[in-house]
Amino acid sequence: MNCFGGNDQNDEAKFRNPKFVSLLNHLRFYLPEIHPSLEKVVLLDDDVVVQKDLTVLFSLDLHGNVNGAVETCLEGFHRFYRYLNFSDTRISAKFDPQACGWAIGMNIFDLIAWKRANVTSRYHNWQEQNADRMLWKTGTLPAGLLTFYGLVEPLDRRCMCLV
Repeated sequence: MNCFGGNDQNDEAKFRNPKFVSLLNHLRFYLPEIHPSLEKVVLLDDDVVVQKDLTVLFSLDLHGNVNGAVETCLEGFHRFYRYLNFSDTRISAKFDPQACGWAIGMNIFDLIAWKRANVTSRYHNWQEQNADRMLWKTGTLPAGLLTFYGLVEPLDRRCMCLV
């Protein structure tokens, strides 16, 4: 058993799983560099099924925030404490363990606000601090939770059906 409540054998399998180690998962943190002329981007994971026209997402007011996302705190397992090591003061001093996570599979990003907030630099900072994998174990969701903390505009839950 490790400090995150999982077992080390499963963690090692995750480290080899392409779902967690693919560089493509990290591209979401470089959107302004990939698309420098765009102001907003809707990003969908490959397992998202679109059932309606998404055009309305581009007109949403994000109130100066960078990321529009559906919060997942109604599902009890999507709180920060489930993803991050709060025994490390780099986490516990800056973040609320009960903070809501959000669905990383469907986001509207304001790339102008992103550049203003230096989001990619924030991401690099957290990746460097987690080089020893002591802040979180695998995946890009924990890095996203830290990177976009305080920059997420909650979207209506009807925007995304979580299953």
